[in-house]
Amino acid sequence: MQVPAYEPRLVGLWSVGAFIHAYLARATMPFLVGVVTGVTWWFAQPLWDAQDGMTVVVLLGAGAVLAAALAVLHDGWIDRFAWTWRTVAGGMALTSLFVAAIPDLGNEGLTWSAGLVLALAIAAAATVAAALVSRGARILEPLGAIAVLVTATSLSLWTTGTDTTAVDGADWAHAAISVVAYVVLAVALVALGTLRDHQALTWMAMAGLVVFTTFQSFAVFAPIVTGAWLFVVLGTVFLGTGFLFDRARRELVHALDTTPDVTPDVTPKGTDR
Repeated sequence: MQVPAYEPRLVGLWSVGAFIHAYLARATMPFLVGVVTGVTWWFAQPLWDAQDGMTVVVLLGAGAVLAAALAVLHDGWIDRFAWTWRTVAGGMALTSLFVAAIPDLGNEGLTWSAGLVLALAIAAAATVAAALVSRGARILEPLGAIAVLVTATSLSLWTTGTDTTAVDGADWAHAAISVVAYVVLAVALVALGTLRDHQALTWMAMAGLVVFTTFQSFAVFAPIVTGAWLFVVLGTVFLGTGFLFDRARRELVHALDTTPDVTPDVTPKGTDR
């Protein structure tokens, strides 16, 4: 229990050992231990050198890229491992946009460290490997995660005012774009969950959207909009995001359930119909 308190690298080595065991034996429990310890190291190592909000956002986004690429690499090889990596990717992507939407999170900028550079290099290498071996549109998963990383980093670097008595257009724009980006991500995860028969992604996206809109309404919009107008904005946000989310889900399900009539013609040649 004291290993993380003294040296984060030891947690990383623990994860490597668990993964070696898991892949040699195709064992699920060692694999889950490797995932948990690996995610712990992913954050502990860079934050050991620099503790700031921007580092957390970048690590979450890069972690989503890495996990999405690993999910693609495992498809058709070890499907149950691919399921776990895809779940991790969805969770990190949702969390990265959630954290990035907090105003002035990155007002101190990004502090580069060896651990952060290593994390980004690992994510980039996994994405290249996925691009080389992926079939069809599967490469869109890590590319979508890269889009989330770029969006989350941009939102974090977007500095808005901290004075709640002087709210300008930048404050409104930051909050509105954050909501739109999160809704787009939630709908994309629902689509991915439907296509991959991954119900966990769908439930994560729905739960994340509810928590995010509630947080945005009270923690972000509350300093901007006061009094009864706060509840008007809250209702509008809930109504808009809920409608778009449900509409996209229904359209996707309808598109997947609709199949053309391809009944073969078995009428013998020369026979009148």
